[in-house]
Parts: sequence; C-alpha cells; structure tokens
Amino acid sequence: MTSGWMPLFDAAYFTVRSRDVLTTHNPRVGAWSMGSREIGVWVNNLGPLQLNLLAPFTKLDAYWGTALGVGLTNIAAIAGVWFVAKHLFGPLGVVGAMAATVLVQLNEGSLMLIEARQQLAMVLPLWCLLWLAAAMGRGVRWATPWLVVVASLILQTHFTYAYQTIAIAVSAMVLLLVRHRTSIGALVRPGLAGTIVGAVLWALPLWDQFFGAGNMSRVLDQSGGSARSVGAARGLRILAESAYVPPFFTPGSMGALLREGARSSLITALFALAVWTALLVAVVVTMRRRHGALAAMGAVAMVALAASAYAVTKIPPTEQFGIIAQNYYWVWPIAIFCGTAVIGSVLRAITTRPGVRPERPFGAATAALAGAVVLAMLPLLRPTNELPETDHEWSVSRLQARPLMDQFGDSLDDIDFEGPVLIDLGSVRHVRYTLLTELQERDVDFRFGAGGTDLSRFGRERCDDGTAGYLITLRGGPAAILVDSPDTLLASVPGVTQEQAARSAELAREFAEAIRNGTVTVDAGGIEFLGGQMPGAVERIRNSPASSARGLSTFLTDWRNLDQVVVADNLIGELREWQQLEVAAANDRMAIYLTRIPPNRENLCGSIDPGDGFVSPG
Repeated sequence: MTSGWMPLFDAAYFTVRSRDVLTTHNPRVGAWSMGSREIGVWVNNLGPLQLNLLAPFTKLDAYWGTALGVGLTNIAAIAGVWFVAKHLFGPLGVVGAMAATVLVQLNEGSLMLIEARQQLAMVLPLWCLLWLAAAMGRGVRWATPWLVVVASLILQTHFTYAYQTIAIAVSAMVLLLVRHRTSIGALVRPGLAGTIVGAVLWALPLWDQFFGAGNMSRVLDQSGGSARSVGAARGLRILAESAYVPPFFTPGSMGALLREGARSSLITALFALAVWTALLVAVVVTMRRRHGALAAMGAVAMVALAASAYAVTKIPPTEQFGIIAQNYYWVWPIAIFCGTAVIGSVLRAITTRPGVRPERPFGAATAALAGAVVLAMLPLLRPTNELPETDHEWSVSRLQARPLMDQFGDSLDDIDFEGPVLIDLGSVRHVRYTLLTELQERDVDFRFGAGGTDLSRFGRERCDDGTAGYLITLRGGPAAILVDSPDTLLASVPGVTQEQAARSAELAREFAEAIRNGTVTVDAGGIEFLGGQMPGAVERIRNSPASSARGLSTFLTDWRNLDQVVVADNLIGELREWQQLEVAAANDRMAIYLTRIPPNRENLCGSIDPGDGFVSPG
C-alpha cells in the first residue's frame, strides 16, 4: 500500500459496492454482467457474497481494505486445501497439495492474490472447492457446510464459473451419500448445517427474486447460453490449449492463453481431452482399493473436466472485446487438480508395488519436497503479475491514479456539496470507479443519469431524479485537459509526453504502410468467424496512401494473438511499443471536472430503464 497501489477499473467496483453493504444502497445481487449486451437481457451475477466478505475491510479503508479482504479470502482458500490434504493424505500429501497451490499462484502472479475482479478472485476459491469435494467423496462429513460456503461464493460471483461449480458441488454430495449409504443418519447434522448455511448465504438473492427486481429468474431463463456462444468446436479448442496440451499448466501458461503459441486444432483438442479423461478413469479404477482419497480426487476431477467441456461451449464472446482469456482462467485450478490426482496416483502405485514396502511418513521425501515448495514460492514474495489484462495497472496505479485521486480528494475537501452529485464517467477505464470511493469517503451522495448502465452496477435507487446540483465528469485521452473550459478542474494527470505522442504518430504511419504493402495482413473472414468486427479504418488504409493506422494498435495486437493478423517478425517489437503508447494516450491522460447544473430538471428515472442510454443533464 505504501507504494501507491489502489484498485483500478472493475476491481474498484467491488470496493465501492462492498462499502454499500448495510447502507441504504445495500447490494442484493452481484455485479452487472457485460454478457447482458450479448443475450439482450439485463442481468447481474447471482449474489453479493463477495461484497459482504470485503465489507468489513473496505469500510475501514477503501484501498488497503480491498487488498486485505481479497488476500484473506485467498488465504482462507489455501488453508482449506491444507486442512483437507492433511486429513486425507498426511504430511507428505500436504506438501504435495501446497506444491500444486504454488503452481496455481505462479500462473497468476502475486499481485493477483489481492485482485478483486471476479474471474481472478475466484481462482483459489475454486481450487479449494475441488479439494472439499474430494473430502466429501471420501466421506468427510464436516466438509459439507464449508463446501456450501465456498460453492455459494463462487456461484454468486461470476457466471463463467457456474456450470463447473454446480457440477462439482452436486458430485460431492452424491459421493457423500454413496459413501454413507448404509448410515444415512450420520448425514443429518452436516446436511442440516449445510442447509442453514445455504439459506443464510442466499437470503439476499432470494429476497431480490421474490420482492425485488427478479434477477435470478432472468438468469435462469438464459442458462442455456447465448445464440452467439463460442460453440463446441471453438470452446473445446480453447479448453484444450488452456492447460491440457503442452506446455500444460506450467507457470506462464495462463498469461499466454489466446495470446501466444499455436492454436490447437479440434482433432488435437479432442484427443488431448480424451487422454485426460482416460487417465482420470484409470485413477478411479486403480486407486479405488489402494487409496480411496485419490480415487475420490479422480472422480471429482472427471466431473469437473466434463463440466468444463460443457461450460466452454456456453460462454459467449463479449460485445466489446470478443473472446477474452480471463473468462477461461478457471480452467487452471481444475487442470492442476486433474494433474495432481494423476501424479499422486502414479506415485502411490510406484511406492506400493510388490516388493516395495511403503514407508509412512516418508520423512526425507517430505522435507525435500517442502524445501522445493519454499523455493518455488520465492517469486511470489515480490509484486508480480503474469496476466496481460492487468499487468499495466501496477505502474498506472502509482504514476497516474494515485496522484489524480490525491488531487481529487483535496479538491473535494474544499467543496460543501448541497444535495446529490451527478456522475458522468465517460469511457475512461482506470479510475472510473476508484473516484467513487473518494466521494464515499466524504459522504457525498452520487447519482447516475437515467438510462445509464451504471444504475445496474450501483443500484437503481442511485438514479438522478433531476435534483442533483452538480455534475462531476471524468475525461480521458488527448482532449481531457481543456485550457478554456468553463468547468472547474478538480484534478488532472498529463499522460503521455509530446515526444511519446510524436513516436506514436510515427508508428501509426509505419503500420499503415505495412498494411498496404502486405507486411501486416488481416484476415477479415477469420475475424468475423470468431465474432469480431473489422474496423472501417483498415479498408481506408488500403485504399488511401495518406491514411494513418492511428487507433488500430490494440485491434492488430488482439487479433494477432488469435492468429487472424500476421505481423512480420521485425515489426512485433514496434507493435508492442505502439500499443503501449496508444493505450497510454487513451487512458493515462485524465482529468476530473465539476460543473454546476440546474437542480430542477425532469425526473426520467421511472420512464427509462438502465442500459437504454445515458440522459444528458443539460
């Protein structure tokens, strides 16, 4: 925290909403889903459990509280894995489970352990859920209420985890029933405890369903997926190349998904998944009598793999970004769990073959493996981020966001607001929600215009009814800082320098020429097949020698990662430099303005639904 870190973009959303817990804006459902645009129905994720867990910490401090709350949730997940492994396998099993846990963390990077974005924040809870399910498969009754807690957290937080979570939880309960089929009475107490815990954790979503907006029924109506879901062929290819083909789930593979390496063919994907399925079947069959806990791991892993194969076919591309890697990061805990079950079974088979006496506690082996785990953890002791979606935020947080928020906070301290404040966040990414925490800190009642999507994010009761007397506007890009603006400038950061802007323009001209001469090629048909859209600028560049490629760096980079744009090797470094400059120009120059507006405007809150369009306060 002393380095200037703060949650940015979507991570800051969870900061703001967790601070709404137990207020008049108390959330009853989860975050608004960007997939709403794809399916044509406005839906939120199922529940606010992640927000409730963060609330005790963010109410003490918005920024370090977010990091602490997420970090403690991940620590609790790791502790859950430790306890299950200790119960099922003893000391050597604990070390093996922790080695696998470190592998999960190395794929994310240490900074992701304090990242509140749902797709990233739920990776370790899903890892814990798999181990709890294995414990229940072995007949461990006390795992039941804990499984309900973890499964509820994941299921309420993000839709991309839904099918897998349900399948894993249901399989765990079935395995527990089978294990105690001759002593069902022993399951009454854990079953009752799980039911009570579940009722408490789902009370708010159920209240919303029956007495509020009815979010749950809208979600269930769309549970079959979107008409634009990626489908079986593309989905299974993505699943296989995530972590089931070389280099499998080695460190760095998560960050490379859909960005680096060759794309898997459908035949390769089907073969790889079939091999993994066969290995897990072998685990269940061979370990059923040799080691029941490993057999239970194999059974849970098979269910998780099958659910994964179904889930990847149902996840739609986003309207704004297309197919995005972070919607598939849940694959890694499942794949590593499958690998752990297979490797553990192989080691068990080797150490228990005829003529070899098993030695329990394997003291030397345990100590050696523990030492290796400690060494593997060393990279996690410094700030690291292996995921491209957020790898820039460490520097942006310290160099742009923190100075901007400090200025903004100082300006707010000098203003005595009378009544609510209308917010226009524009299209700026970095601090669009972080600035709301500064308003919360000072008990400023912020509102959003009727028809704005942010009403689905922050609550419809925050709709401006025409009484807000001030407008706070967040602006970004080259025109963010206006010399002759009649509005009051509350805070600003400059973003790129003149030299950087000139270099970006030079690279834009260079890549326009590369598109014209074929050094850079764009496969329009492939992009459309994958659900993307071709910018009109590409055709203009081809037809006009004077055209620049300004604004196309991210398009070219993203589709190059999906093999639909081919860039000559000597231009790859310059493409990376150009994208960084264009992203900085678009996002890093930011300014916040204050404008007085008439507080007697028409109230449109009841006539325009969220998502129907932002209504100008003018």
